Amino acid sequence: VVDVQRTERWFRDAFGFIPAGGTRSFRGWGAQHVQGLPGAASTCWWLVGRNSWFQLEFFQFERPMARPLPADFRPCDIGYTRIGLWVEDFDATLERLAGLGTQPLAAPVGPRGDRRCCVRSPDGVHVEIMEDDPLGDTAPADRRDCPVAARSVTLSVPDLERSVAFFLSLGLEAWP
Repeated sequence: VVDVQRTERWFRDAFGFIPAGGTRSFRGWGAQHVQGLPGAASTCWWLVGRNSWFQLEFFQFERPMARPLPADFRPCDIGYTRIGLWVEDFDATLERLAGLGTQPLAAPVGPRGDRRCCVRSPDGVHVEIMEDDPLGDTAPADRRDCPVAARSVTLSVPDLERSVAFFLSLGLEAWP
């Protein structure tokens, strides 16, 4: 992200994510080897939602300097391209977003109770907002008082087979 405080505040104020701390310790030899960037230095901040098995992590790099995604960035471009969020109150979420100066990229689609729309974060990431929870009652809700839960992260890759193998090596499961 270009400005970690701005982005963290936007996700918190728009969706109701809960602050979970942060660190400026991503610096030096370890950071540059883990992140694969010579001289890497970054601040990271975390937010959590309803589900305990997922957190948003925002990295603001001082070295190399961060840049927002270009206005013409497309979901098919290489990289993390979209995050999907279920929200407890779809209309209230759109109102909060409007109050923050963020409008949907197009009118919401679907019938009431199953609407979806997409906005862009301050850094240009596509955020899909879902009224109906695709996991329904099957997902544990550790923080029931939190009105948002992450439901998907989408990325475009240059080599699908290699990427699937990598994520499987992390212990994730492939869907049929």
